[in-house]
Amino acid sequence: MPAWSDPTAPAWQSRQKSLSTKGLNRRSKLRSQRSSRGVMKTVLVFCLVALPLLCGLVATAEEKPVAAKVYRTRQLGDRAFADGIYELAVKFYETYRQEAAADGNLSAQIDASECLIATHVRSGNALAAGEVFNRMATSFATTISGDEILRNRMSYWDGNIQISSGDLTKAADTLSKLLNRLEENSELYLQTLDALGTTQARALQWEKAEKTYALLEFAGKNSKWQMDAIRKRLLALLMSDNYTRARTIIALLPEDKSSYGKIISTLILIREGKTTEAADSYADIRKDAIGADPLWFMLSTAMADAYLQQKDFAKALLILNDAVLFASSEFDRQQTLVKIINTAVATNDMKAAVATGEKFLKNYPNSHISNNIRLRLATLYADGQKTDDALQVYATLIADKNAELSAKLEAARSAAKILIILKRYQEAQEMFDFIVSSAKDEKTRGEGVYGLAELLYIQSKYEEAAAAFEKTAITFKDWREKSLFMQVKSLMNTQKHKETVAKIQHFLTEYSSGEYVAEVSFLYALALKNSMQGQQAEEQFGKFAESYPDHVYAPRALFEKGMIALGNGKDSESIESYSQLIGKYPTHILIPNALYRRMHINFFNASYENAIEDVNTLLRDHPTSQFAFHGGMLLADHYASSKEYDNALGLLRSMLVGSAGDDRAAPRLVYEMANVYFKAGRDTEAMQALDELSEKYPDSAEVNDGLFLRGEIFSRQGEFDKAIPFFKRAAEGRPGSLLETAALGRAGDCYFALGWKTPDGTNYLQASKFYSQVIEGKHLPMIFRDQALYKLGRCEELLGDNGKALSKFHEAIYNHELDREEGIAIAQNSVWFVKSVLAAARLYLAKNNPESAEAAIMLYKTLVNLNIPPVEDHKRKIKEISERFKLKE
Repeated sequence: MPAWSDPTAPAWQSRQKSLSTKGLNRRSKLRSQRSSRGVMKTVLVFCLVALPLLCGLVATAEEKPVAAKVYRTRQLGDRAFADGIYELAVKFYETYRQEAAADGNLSAQIDASECLIATHVRSGNALAAGEVFNRMATSFATTISGDEILRNRMSYWDGNIQISSGDLTKAADTLSKLLNRLEENSELYLQTLDALGTTQARALQWEKAEKTYALLEFAGKNSKWQMDAIRKRLLALLMSDNYTRARTIIALLPEDKSSYGKIISTLILIREGKTTEAADSYADIRKDAIGADPLWFMLSTAMADAYLQQKDFAKALLILNDAVLFASSEFDRQQTLVKIINTAVATNDMKAAVATGEKFLKNYPNSHISNNIRLRLATLYADGQKTDDALQVYATLIADKNAELSAKLEAARSAAKILIILKRYQEAQEMFDFIVSSAKDEKTRGEGVYGLAELLYIQSKYEEAAAAFEKTAITFKDWREKSLFMQVKSLMNTQKHKETVAKIQHFLTEYSSGEYVAEVSFLYALALKNSMQGQQAEEQFGKFAESYPDHVYAPRALFEKGMIALGNGKDSESIESYSQLIGKYPTHILIPNALYRRMHINFFNASYENAIEDVNTLLRDHPTSQFAFHGGMLLADHYASSKEYDNALGLLRSMLVGSAGDDRAAPRLVYEMANVYFKAGRDTEAMQALDELSEKYPDSAEVNDGLFLRGEIFSRQGEFDKAIPFFKRAAEGRPGSLLETAALGRAGDCYFALGWKTPDGTNYLQASKFYSQVIEGKHLPMIFRDQALYKLGRCEELLGDNGKALSKFHEAIYNHELDREEGIAIAQNSVWFVKSVLAAARLYLAKNNPESAEAAIMLYKTLVNLNIPPVEDHKRKIKEISERFKLKE
């Protein structure tokens, strides 16, 4: 008895959940078998499996017995069906079904249901076809059980839905049993033969398929079935390498089918690997192709696959567009569109891939592979930075009640990744919540819980993340190791250093040979360093580098070991670690940094030859590195300090050549050259370098340094009038900087030096204004502050106001005392403090009275108490003042 005869348990119900999965598994098996049989074999399998499935159904909706009443919606549905607009056909047929139900027209309702099944199957929507089948089997159970013809048609639909779902064994059994009940040569008999042949072809049973199609050819003689059966026999024969019989059949074909022989000859060329000759033949006979044809489809697909094997993707795409035109079924078109998407991606033509994916979903929204296409299209959107489009596809898939859970979970995973990148964390959390609530097994549920914990980590909520990972590790054994690992990483970002060390020790005990043991061992060394266990950290970094020399963190371990050793004053051990890093991992990103640090240690220890070698290595092997630049500058400064001016200039010139086009390094180098010329007393060449700086790099920060240096050059030459404008411009160009402070001070110095030229004190007043601006500056270093106070006091003195002068000198003295008491700096050696003390003492003595003399003595005693040389001279001065004014010492 047919499965559908029991309305309480239709066969479809048990099939529905596994429908898509079975189909995909079947296709996966076919793909595996294809790969071992060559390009043409692949195409033949594809054609025989895909093409014939719906051929017997094309006219079904139009040829079923129709109720006496003519329904316009039925006629409209037939038009849409014939034109391939299946979505519209479904709407018309559904309206037809509702109208028939309203009329109580049972035969019309059954007819409408079959029209719907035929349309859904034709459009590749097996799920929808199954739903209509179930509803029909239940609603019309009594009618079906009493009508043998209707029962046979239901078996036919059942078999075709089984084919569409990939359940080929069951389909073959259903259709074979049906054939035994049918009258030979009836339309349903012919349709069933065709469907059985399709089933056998999709099961790769080529000989059986060829025999079935031979029966169809005989039974359908002088009808449309005959030629269709011949085509399919040819395909089956080609698949089984029976070219002789295939040519025999072609020889008997009508004149208008003579091109089939040329098709087979071209297929043979493809099979023999003669792609160029096959391409010429294809181009020659292409003009004979008209519309959909399975043999032409097979040829075009084989030709495209030949190009794909040669990675000639552009030509393959052109031929695949032909294949779409030649496809005789929606299944063929779908598979060809998939291949076009893959080929476009291979050519990096993402625009074409996206357009094809969109076309697929528009035309086949209910295809059994539509979810795969949605996922692929979303990935393409994401890769093309169309994240909103990608998220919309994922959201649609998740909301689709007919979509498989596996596809929904994959959509949620992918959407979460995008949302995290976009920092839309709340929405990402919803995706992980969906995984947790929808998962059917503990591993997948754990994946969602782990994702939620990872989301906390990504948002830098490290303490919460650590707690969440620990909970995940306890609850889900499949995620324990990874969760404990992430707990360690979370704790590494907190200040809980002792707890981190303890957790790492526990992890290394539990997973002494686990997946993450190497990285955790490195983190252990970092945790020891963070917890101020420097000696242990240094040892752990060394052990890690020795145990995992090929690990990505091995170079950094040596680098960290060198830093710790340097911090502990172990220069030789630090150099040894950096040298190991440089020797073992010469291309690592840390090499320039290690060379620079080793160079610094060598300079500090006066090992100039080694230091210079490191700088030269940096300049030679890492010329674009910031460490090469700074190392070169340091060496140039060393040469200049050692009065090796030519060496300094030669190095700077070579660096300038290497920095061509670098608008940050070049101006700095030109300025340093000018500075070296200045130090060497070569003012003319210094000015020429500064001219180059202002002309070539007018917008660089170094231009202001150059203005200051010009002022220094003129000042050294005694041309203070020329120097002042440059100091002013330098100050204006770098407001709020130390350069501004220095430039203001130097402008004041120039006015002070010109003070004798203005008997009315104008230049001293100008100098006072600049010194006052220095004192009013924010975050003023005390060396500048004390200097400005002293010089301002000298201006007041020369302008005749000794009272104001004394107040400035005393302010400098008091600042020094406060700084000393607060431990801000060792100010005993401040030249401006000493000058202020001596100047104040001088002014007190000028008053020529005992009280002022006492004040002068106190100032000299300050210098003596601070042991500021020359101490004996200060003591002698105190004695002289005491004797002069008859004071007790």
